[in-house]
Amino acid sequence: MGKDGLTEYQIWAIGLLVGEGRGKPPKARADFDAGAVSSVKLTIEPDPLEAIPSHINLGGWPSEKDEQKSIAQELCVRAQLVLPPSIV
Repeated sequence: MGKDGLTEYQIWAIGLLVGEGRGKPPKARADFDAGAVSSVKLTIEPDPLEAIPSHINLGGWPSEKDEQKSIAQELCVRAQLVLPPSIV
């Protein structure tokens, strides 16, 4: 089991569904825990435009581009890059 009790297959299936609606298949994902989100003072919010309950947005981003980049870099440090299996 992966994050939130989902299998790797289920996680990538969600990515495919989300990407389908945007015309972009997933190329990779970054896994990090809720502690990483709260440490950079962002919030976890349900995605109101998605029909997939497991898909979330990160909210509370500052308006300044430099601050956004700094937060994104901090999340990258705390994340694990996961590439899709060859069947995705």
